[in-house]
Amino acid sequence: MCTSIVVNKKKTIVGWNLDILDMEYRVRPAEEGVYIEINDPQEGWLSLFGANARGDFVGMPTCWPFDTRSDPKDAENADDRSDPKGPENADARSNPAVPGEKTGQSVSAAPGENVIMLDIDLLLQKKTLQEIREIADTSPVYSIPGVTFMSALSDGEGNVLHVIPGQGNLYYEKPEYKILTNFSPFKQDTEKHPWMSWDRYQAAKAMLRKIGEDFDVKECFGILRAVAQEVCPTVVSMVYDVTERTLYWCENRDWENVRKVTFAYV
Repeated sequence: MCTSIVVNKKKTIVGWNLDILDMEYRVRPAEEGVYIEINDPQEGWLSLFGANARGDFVGMPTCWPFDTRSDPKDAENADDRSDPKGPENADARSNPAVPGEKTGQSVSAAPGENVIMLDIDLLLQKKTLQEIREIADTSPVYSIPGVTFMSALSDGEGNVLHVIPGQGNLYYEKPEYKILTNFSPFKQDTEKHPWMSWDRYQAAKAMLRKIGEDFDVKECFGILRAVAQEVCPTVVSMVYDVTERTLYWCENRDWENVRKVTFAYV
């Protein structure tokens, strides 16, 4: 259970709560970014969340309930059961089963893209947000079997891309604010699950409706604190002042012990 917030006022501010249970993690600062890494039994430490010096931010909430359309499909049996409808004020596109003309590939040649690898490519600056958007618009995107991971991505201009494997993707050009928790924005609350975080979404939305043009890092931490979790604990809370290229974070809801890194502009 996680919370992603992107706000564009006088500054572009990104907030992220990582809520995980029984997983080993670490925060690794580097010259190119600050990465939240998960220790995978097979792959070792993987940089899955965080910010880079270019201004990008990567969050990856789990979608509840699980949607079977996010499972990888073999090339011959790939099908398109995505919902083309999305929230208002977004460029909403469903992930097609067959890549479009821009790729020139057939189903057998291109069964799809792994959402985790797309996230890592943005975080490590191997691709831009617009390149990820192009891929999501023209190729099917899948997660891992049995789990629907969603992408909550933003860039240095404050643009936002939400990718929901098997359902579609939503692009917002520098929105006033956007939130993603643990339910599909295509389904909203039409399906119920105790971990869908509808209440946290509504709480964050109510707070963001009241903010002014001077919305800052302190206020963003206030929202993250209000929606932080203990049962599935919030282990890292990050706020990225994208305008100043300065990242702040604390661990395990220790709100008085905040670390800070300022990146060189690239």
